[in-house]
Amino acid sequence: MPLAAMTGVALGAATDISSILMNLNWGYPTKGMEESKLDGHETIDGADCYKIVNATERATKTYWVDSKTFLLRQYKNEVDEEQLARLKPEMDKAMEKARQKSPLPDMKMPDMKMQSMVQLYVFTVQSLNEPLDKTLFQNPT
Repeated sequence: MPLAAMTGVALGAATDISSILMNLNWGYPTKGMEESKLDGHETIDGADCYKIVNATERATKTYWVDSKTFLLRQYKNEVDEEQLARLKPEMDKAMEKARQKSPLPDMKMPDMKMQSMVQLYVFTVQSLNEPLDKTLFQNPT
């Protein structure tokens, strides 16, 4: 799970979907989802999906969950200029910590002004409950 969470593989969907749909406070990245709202249905890749929106002072996260399989079909994380301004002290602190650990401590980071950030993850379901090739479970030769 930690590797999957860090690499974005499945976005921790095993716990996230339950957390989103049942308004639970566990699972990554859905901690603090108490303010989540069902914002209707949308079609993603031909599948009817619940659209769940969680807007906080830090970001707006939108999840599209397949209404039949409950698999995560799409996830969007949006941060606008105002939210970025609130996060700036935290980001500056993290960058300073990284600089201190750097083998090049006098390296200067470019001065950047970010106005917004959008991350979009789209998941394609190839098949469900299909038999797997037994060779997938054999030791490589």
